[in-house]
Amino acid sequence: MPVKTRYKGIYKKENGSYFFNYRIKLEDGTYKNICRQGKSASELNELKCRLKTEGIAALESDLPSYSEDIYTMGEACSDFLEAYRLKNKETTFQSINEIIKKYILYNFENEDIKKVVQTKNLQKWKNEIVKITAIHAKRKNRILSIFKDIMKRAFLQNFITQEEYGKVQLILESIKDDDSPMDKNVDFWTYQEFQKFYESIPDESVWKMFFWFLYFTGLRIGEILAIKPSNIDIKKRTLYIRNQLNKFNKITSPKSKLGIRDILLDSTTLKMIQEYITKNKIKNNEFIFSISRTEIKRKKGLYCQLAGVKIIRIHDFRHSHVSLLINKYLENNLAIDFLTIAKRMGHSVNETMETYAHMYPSAQKNIIDLL
Repeated sequence: MPVKTRYKGIYKKENGSYFFNYRIKLEDGTYKNICRQGKSASELNELKCRLKTEGIAALESDLPSYSEDIYTMGEACSDFLEAYRLKNKETTFQSINEIIKKYILYNFENEDIKKVVQTKNLQKWKNEIVKITAIHAKRKNRILSIFKDIMKRAFLQNFITQEEYGKVQLILESIKDDDSPMDKNVDFWTYQEFQKFYESIPDESVWKMFFWFLYFTGLRIGEILAIKPSNIDIKKRTLYIRNQLNKFNKITSPKSKLGIRDILLDSTTLKMIQEYITKNKIKNNEFIFSISRTEIKRKKGLYCQLAGVKIIRIHDFRHSHVSLLINKYLENNLAIDFLTIAKRMGHSVNETMETYAHMYPSAQKNIIDLL
């Protein structure tokens, strides 16, 4: 990653060479980006000073020779990530870093950024992202957004022109749901499917309690791994969500401010978790479920197979919990209270409705019938 030198605007690369990037105004009123690299920081600084005073003519003067600098996409991503890390949580940074590695650097790491922003290369890359069937449109738009943010920083640092940046914005416009080949249906279990799954788990097993608690609370995986007995108020039947355990086994705050919430526990779940804590002598400051994500995924697959139910993701337990809540509203001829569901799940109301409303197209009719 480039580092600053004693000369303003002159940077040292990992290979030991120095470079600068300077935007100069030409006589016709247009601008030209000047990138130069060399072995001497002082000589580059001299050239940059002369560019300021003499303009483009400085490049034709009898100064030491300089090579054109290639600013690669890899360097652009490194610069972006360095700045991003300073302003964001470590878990968010790691998530963005993974996206960049998987979807951007995989294609462009050693490419000159000037080549990357060519129309044909941008369009080809976007088409490849659109065709990915394993991720939904929202995720694809996140990838495009990160790419544009990287290019915005490159533009502000004068590595690409305003015209080139505008081209990036135009070509990488958001993908509509209809453009995405992924199935938009949210995957979930019915209560009957969960029951079959639950009954396949051996009695007295930690997994019996874990998967029950996951299904009947709708917690995120990081949230359930972070709960301690001190997070549960037995008298108020309330679970306080204040932290999550990230994939690096570090305690952090929840995914968003909405993730900090209090949720009520049903009487059966409350009794089960209370007995589990007592039986296993779990102290107030200890995690209730000291198990790994890898083992959770493996056990889930095993019990799905034993029960003969479809395999869903761990995150789909959240969708299954919402499905359970919505069904309870419909069974009792009540209008679905998306605000309450959203608060329980740590979502915004809009996010909740966009994610789950289409699961029950009959719900609107039920609501109208109540009028």
